[in-house]
Amino acid sequence: MDIKTTLIDFLEMGYTLFFDMDGVLADFEGTIEHHFRDVLDSIPHDKEGLRDYSNAQWDEVVAQRMYAKFTPLPLTEFVKKLVSNPKYKESIYLLTATGSKESENIRDQKLEWVRKYIPQMNPDNVLTTKKSSEKAGYSSPTSVLIDDRNASIDPWINAGGVGVLFKDINSFQVLNQSNHTPLEEGLAFGGVSFPSGGNIVMVMGGVGSGKGFFIKHWFDIEAKTLDVDEIKEKLVSLFGKGSERVTDMFTEFGINTDGSFDEIMKNPDNTTKLHKLARHYKLDKLQMKNMLDSLKRNHNTPNIILDKTGGETYHIKHLKMLAKYGHYEPSKIHLVWIVTPVLEASRENEKRSRVVAHSILLGIHRKVRALARQLVTLEQDNAKFVDGDVWIIFNSQENKDFIAHRKDDNNVKYVTKGNAMSSFRIKKAGHPISESDLEKFSTEIMNKIDSYTNISDITI
Repeated sequence: MDIKTTLIDFLEMGYTLFFDMDGVLADFEGTIEHHFRDVLDSIPHDKEGLRDYSNAQWDEVVAQRMYAKFTPLPLTEFVKKLVSNPKYKESIYLLTATGSKESENIRDQKLEWVRKYIPQMNPDNVLTTKKSSEKAGYSSPTSVLIDDRNASIDPWINAGGVGVLFKDINSFQVLNQSNHTPLEEGLAFGGVSFPSGGNIVMVMGGVGSGKGFFIKHWFDIEAKTLDVDEIKEKLVSLFGKGSERVTDMFTEFGINTDGSFDEIMKNPDNTTKLHKLARHYKLDKLQMKNMLDSLKRNHNTPNIILDKTGGETYHIKHLKMLAKYGHYEPSKIHLVWIVTPVLEASRENEKRSRVVAHSILLGIHRKVRALARQLVTLEQDNAKFVDGDVWIIFNSQENKDFIAHRKDDNNVKYVTKGNAMSSFRIKKAGHPISESDLEKFSTEIMNKIDSYTNISDITI
């Protein structure tokens, strides 16, 4: 069933529809990325995988009234027809977040956009909140939110409403409390759920370990995410849009560009060459430089998630640089090591949009096992700058720990609890590692890690 039929069915059953604007009706990402195309490769992504622009860049967006200039997406025409129908008009609302800064100015720009592209819309039915999570204030058992962000959908569903997680007009999921059961307790760093800022979380784990799943669904923190893999995927996307610069880069490294985006990304040989390209052009350093410049320029300490394997020494160097130049308190620098059985990680790798060669996957898991041990137990000089929470998360379907997988209907399956050994906090923020916890880590925890990461009997 297509999304138009689905939404009309909801209207016929007496539901009220609330449409997000940016990313659903207005081409937020496309317009902004075009504007910042010259510096796009160095701009990091947030937890939702969206571009995370600096305050100065946002000031430019607002000053140029770009919220009023976004290109309408295909669903806009459908909404326009709905509000032109007297039967449905008063059951249609726009519900959009403006952010805390310049909220009135942004609201005015969005209203201008509505007047231009959906002139039949009742202005009283255009609602704004400062935060995405605040949209849940309009949720009810007979209300449907069509939104492209889990940060909006999750609170809406928890408040009793129905969510439509929108990707594009041909890709969406209908979610409610019966098929969307979040974890009973998320991971609150430093004991604080959704802190306003000041935290760095370094997330480690080999290829296919499920880092993205846990960051998205289990971490109680909204943060800017630094992940160089996002830049690689963006390069493939830019190639598809005809970028001459990216085409030259791909030719230089012999990347096979035959086929669709998915076919290019699923080619393990391409993934290896993309990695070499990223190292050659130092894309991770560009990403880090952009973040450090933002910290210095804005004199603030946003929450940052450093999504790394933890298998390279420069990953630790990046963490130290962020801590030093951002003036982060050691008690708010946290570590999470997600451990997944190598065989399961290998199977998950085959399902990913970006497939890594099997030999490289095994090599990364070897490195992570060696280096992450040193980091999570704060060996050498690591204790000098890390004094936050240190967690080890075991992710396995076969061993009935936390399960990061999808059901057959493609709805995400969330597991409320694993067994007693699903997760282990080695260290609590602001407190040293106790002798008893260190002993437990050195014996039963390490034995379990070894059983998960034993690759001696796996052939390359």
